[in-house]
Amino acid sequence: MKVLIVDDNIDNLEMLEILLKSKNFSVIGAKDGKEALDILNSETFNLIVSDILMPVMDGFQLCKEVKQNDKLKQIPFVFYTATYVDLKDEEFALSLGAEKFVRKPLDPEKLLKILLEVIDKIHETDFEARNTGLKFDNETALLKVYNQRLIAKLEKKNIDLEREVAAHKKTIEELVVAKDKAEESDRLKSAFLANMSHEIRTPMNAVIGFSKILQKENLTEEERLRFMNYVNNNGESLIKIIDDIIHISVIDAKQLKILNEPFVLSEMLDEIRVYFSGVIQNSTNKNIDFKVIDETNFDNCFHIIADKARIKLVLDNLINNSIKYTQQGSIILKVTGDKSKLKFSVKDTGIGISKSNLASVFDRFIQYSKEFVSRHYGTGLGLSISKELVELMGGEIFVESEEDKGSVFTFYIPIELDKKSEHQENKIDAGELNEINFKNKKILVVDDEEAIYVLFKRMLKGYGGCVEWASNGKVAIEKVMANDYNIILMDLRMPIIDGYEATAKIKALKPNIPIIVQTAYALPEYELKARNAGCDDYISKPVKDSDLIEKVNEFIL
Repeated sequence: MKVLIVDDNIDNLEMLEILLKSKNFSVIGAKDGKEALDILNSETFNLIVSDILMPVMDGFQLCKEVKQNDKLKQIPFVFYTATYVDLKDEEFALSLGAEKFVRKPLDPEKLLKILLEVIDKIHETDFEARNTGLKFDNETALLKVYNQRLIAKLEKKNIDLEREVAAHKKTIEELVVAKDKAEESDRLKSAFLANMSHEIRTPMNAVIGFSKILQKENLTEEERLRFMNYVNNNGESLIKIIDDIIHISVIDAKQLKILNEPFVLSEMLDEIRVYFSGVIQNSTNKNIDFKVIDETNFDNCFHIIADKARIKLVLDNLINNSIKYTQQGSIILKVTGDKSKLKFSVKDTGIGISKSNLASVFDRFIQYSKEFVSRHYGTGLGLSISKELVELMGGEIFVESEEDKGSVFTFYIPIELDKKSEHQENKIDAGELNEINFKNKKILVVDDEEAIYVLFKRMLKGYGGCVEWASNGKVAIEKVMANDYNIILMDLRMPIIDGYEATAKIKALKPNIPIIVQTAYALPEYELKARNAGCDDYISKPVKDSDLIEKVNEFIL
């Protein structure tokens, strides 16, 4: 069985050739109607499969020529076309003598089935009964319909091409925009990394430099205290940078989970007031009045159910941002709300934000233009992190600002109120710390870094008690089996047996021993995992001596 395929599209020719050859057909291809006629006049074929729109001679004209030729008109003709206007196309094709009119695209197996059915029908039908001739009374009528159908198909083809061109143009425009955005993002990221190097190296230089100076013996007490303060302040700056990078990485990885737990709003606000009053007091060349105004009127017996850690982080970022850009005047944290939502606003009298920069204030890396780098320091991620955290908590954040007059950052978050339980938290002031005594108490520090053991032992010095060290979870379990400890300070990341497994096994052996996790894993997800393992409380490194003493005093047996 020999088949002639006529199509100006090489891909279609090859596809049909492969398809038919798979059924043992002999196949020859032609790129237009004229070439097909030349081949038909020199060879014998059992089937013609033709497209319609082609150069030189189209498919309609080819079919007309074939069906008017006494030697060729018995060959069954199948149209296979992509440009379909309406049913009149098919009617005209069949009136020319074609057996079938098939529209592209069509599943190859379905197309093959149609062609085989046409061939089978040829063998079953008498030649005279087949549709082998033209169904027009005269040439004029044929040409009229032919012109109508061809013009309609060309118009349809032009419309399709215009749509294709428009689609390609839109795609190109989108690619150009995407390329520009990618280049801008790369530029900003490069500037960000360069700035990070500066932001990390600058405080690190102060920490290392003043630490070495503090080793000298010929320092006055005033110099020693001042240099120690430099080390502490720069160390805290490094922690803030690391925290920002960790938070943005966790957000990007979609690993950050909101942990809604009960807390007392007034206590959180008091912590913020005390902390930032100290920060402003220790800042050089700053004359700022910091106020916290609580207009919620919630009684202290009420618990706010929300993610305290995330709220506090957002407020820390906003207040730090205000301190950074405010030289004098005031910063006011104001809280209002009801039992379903809270509204926080941080208002400052700082340099403000220009209208041109207002739209991008929550974007990442935008801070790092030459205008700002030389004057203001930080990661440039704080506001971006704040926006994403607020939205993760189901709230919204926005900013109002006027250049040289200050800014107001406001965010809302949904909350619930819990009246059922009393909030109990035993805070210890500086005077009470001096009265604490751990005499006759045994404390086990579990950490693979000996420096941490030495540091904790030094912090606990003066409060009595015996402090021992286990370098990993395996050693800790062995020590617990052989000794009675009053409290354990457990790291999480350690070789052989980590803190999670060690906590679970120790609690199984001696469930009454208090275990406080002390770790560099600072995110709430790790705290939840540690508590699920059985720990009693959780503090993240770097640990302040007052926090450590307070925790030990709260839980020690």
